Amino acid sequence: MFKRCKEWLHFFGVTFFILGIIVLCSAGIMVFSHISATSGKNDSKADGFTIDYYEVNLDVNTKNQIHVTENIGVNFYETGHHGIFRFVPEWLKYTSKDGKTKSRRGVITNLRCENEDYEVDTIKGKQRVKIGSAYETLDTGIHEYVISYDYDMGGDIYKGFDELIFHAFGDYWGTEINGAKVTINLPKKIDDTSTVNFFADKKRKKDITSYVDYTVDGNTITAQVSNDYKLNGALTVDVELPDGYFEAAQVNYKTKAFILSALCMLSLLVSFFFWNKNKDSDLFDKGDVSGINVGGLEAVEMGYIYGGSGQLLLITVIIQLATKGYIRIKNPSSKKKLTLQKVNKSEVALSDAEKLVYDGLFKNGTNVIPAEDTRIRKLNSKLNKMLEEKFDSKIYNIASYVEFMISSFLFLISSIGICVAYIWSEDMDPTLRWFFLPAFLSIIATGIFAVKTPKKSAYGEELIARIEAYKNYLSTIKKQDLEAKIKDDQDYFDEVLPYAFIFGISKKLVQKYDYTANATNRYIKYTDNITSSVYYTDTSTSSSSSSSSSSSGCGGGCSSCGGGCSSCGGGGSW
Repeated sequence: MFKRCKEWLHFFGVTFFILGIIVLCSAGIMVFSHISATSGKNDSKADGFTIDYYEVNLDVNTKNQIHVTENIGVNFYETGHHGIFRFVPEWLKYTSKDGKTKSRRGVITNLRCENEDYEVDTIKGKQRVKIGSAYETLDTGIHEYVISYDYDMGGDIYKGFDELIFHAFGDYWGTEINGAKVTINLPKKIDDTSTVNFFADKKRKKDITSYVDYTVDGNTITAQVSNDYKLNGALTVDVELPDGYFEAAQVNYKTKAFILSALCMLSLLVSFFFWNKNKDSDLFDKGDVSGINVGGLEAVEMGYIYGGSGQLLLITVIIQLATKGYIRIKNPSSKKKLTLQKVNKSEVALSDAEKLVYDGLFKNGTNVIPAEDTRIRKLNSKLNKMLEEKFDSKIYNIASYVEFMISSFLFLISSIGICVAYIWSEDMDPTLRWFFLPAFLSIIATGIFAVKTPKKSAYGEELIARIEAYKNYLSTIKKQDLEAKIKDDQDYFDEVLPYAFIFGISKKLVQKYDYTANATNRYIKYTDNITSSVYYTDTSTSSSSSSSSSSSGCGGGCSSCGGGCSSCGGGGSW
């Protein structure tokens, strides 16, 4: 029951973690694709029409809310058109007089056409009014369209002054805008400290104020682009006003993306808490381990604790029995003919694992050829079950498996959360978008802490430390030291051989000692054959071979500002 619970917790934890990785990679692809899509040019060409006149009227109130009316005279010189469409973006980029470009979110309402049939839809988060009928085509000539909408520009984003800045016309019409005229009705009279400028771009680099004939009369500004200037895109109107000209207005940014990013960062705290509570340094001081003795563990027990279940565990017990003289291994150089022969001795000195294997091997006789009697492989599951019942509840901390699963689940949820936050990022205050970086890094750290959450108890960590120390001791023992040990204890080499085998260093240890081969100990140089012969499969009758080596050890292209494919709105025909 303990093992099954542990395995299920581990399974779900790993599954959540892998899904989190997939979602996080998908998020990266999504971001890269969005950047690639919005970085392209938004060139367009009018299809069979020109704009003969375009008049924009802006009625501005004290909260910087604008009622916009557009009178557009479109000259269709080719047949087959149904009407026009106009994108009105909510997000706009403005460059202030100090040269800093900021994103600003407006709220558009009441988008409609005053004099024609129309419908309003949303394309990639941008409102579009589509004017005309799909069942009727227009005659050639000039057609007038009157479009109106309310535009809430949001709160003041500048210090020391107020500013009315508006991108008129849009830059996606694909044709020269003739007769461009703008009328601005402000809520208060404009004093001498106010300045009016006009730009043919969004970054205030193309100042065309000298090409615009404008007048200021009280609170009204009337401006018309000179015929000497060919206007092919947006006209930016910039009116700098005294600080406090507009009343405090509501900021139109939303906080969903920011809150979601913050919650993603909270998952790091939980994951870090679980990791810090169970990290190795808190469980056991590895500096107390000397490594010169086995610490009361059999080789097969070390193998199980260090690497879990596996077929090498059964071979390890067989070698243990051989070194103690309970089994004689004959013909060790042959995989097919290797024979295990029972030696009758008192079984008092046998451990539970050794007795299980010893009785299982010779249940039906005193000689066993593993290549011919595959029933001995069934001892694997019995041996693993015995070791599991003895150690699992002691060496594994079930609570840490629960914590690993929770941390992995948080990693998955956070990965999904950052994707959703990015989708909502257009509604986020641009000055807070830097928050995505620490949120993303927090998710990565959550995953790292999740996989590093220890899954063993303090006792389990102690055993692992002792096993690693003993493995290192046997791996680095010098030839003269080994010979000195054997000189003091003639059985020393037989005692350590099973440990060297389970660690995958038996050949290396044998080479350090000139062991005289005879009928009872020749197997020492053929430990690989013991493994491969027990799990031998005749390749003449099977296409697959099951073997193991002891040397292996244990086991639309629109940008963020709308306007069709434009950052400042625009339109076209259909």
